[in-house]
Amino acid sequence: MLMNFKSLIFFLVITVGVVSCYPPPEFPENPEIEFENIVFKPGDTDVDSLILTIGFQDGNGDLGLEDEDDSYPFHSFNLVLDSNDSLVTFDGDFTPPFYSLIPVDNGVLEFLSDTDIRPPYDCESYEIVEFFDGSFDTLFIDPNEANKNIFVDFYRKRNGEYTFFDWAQVFGNCGFDWDGRFPIFDEENLRGEKPLAGSIDYSMVSVGFQLAMRNDTFRVDVRIYDRELNLSNQVQSPDFTLAGITETE
Repeated sequence: MLMNFKSLIFFLVITVGVVSCYPPPEFPENPEIEFENIVFKPGDTDVDSLILTIGFQDGNGDLGLEDEDDSYPFHSFNLVLDSNDSLVTFDGDFTPPFYSLIPVDNGVLEFLSDTDIRPPYDCESYEIVEFFDGSFDTLFIDPNEANKNIFVDFYRKRNGEYTFFDWAQVFGNCGFDWDGRFPIFDEENLRGEKPLAGSIDYSMVSVGFQLAMRNDTFRVDVRIYDRELNLSNQVQSPDFTLAGITETE
């Protein structure tokens, strides 16, 4: 029962607020964001929503990823090779240095480590794959941050000090975080020829907020990527408690 409960704790809903195209003056090519709001909406069936709103402006307007954006540079992970060009797996002896295999053209090797950095098994560092012959293996991987375009970190404040709040550790959901994707705003502007500004409503939906956060004080830190992998500034919310941001109809 406990494992079933944990598997149902979190899911994510992403919506886009008002988005507008703007004439000059031009915005910088790196996205610029600002914190606008965060509200907590208790659900009628114990499924609650924590809705984060950020404003943005981007000089070339190339914002957003869709589910089908899964090839380079938005792929999930890079494979890892050792100095003998062998795929590094969970088991076995491998010879450093290790290299990250970038899936572009015929593959590009990027230095990863001069030592064996394989950790104990976790679902962020390893991927179970099936090969063409039907066999399986557990590969050591290098996760690709660019697979997502919005990053939300929670920090709990106690005695004036902020500490990172690890949702995966709290609820045992391996690899869980609130990072995700917001969709493409302007399909006709994927080449990035027009500036864009507006707001993003990022809805995090869970049955676990009240259990995990209780009456503690938190803040969230947020940053985004555009499609050219230009990274925005990082913004912080003010300190908040769930009670202090609760919105009821």
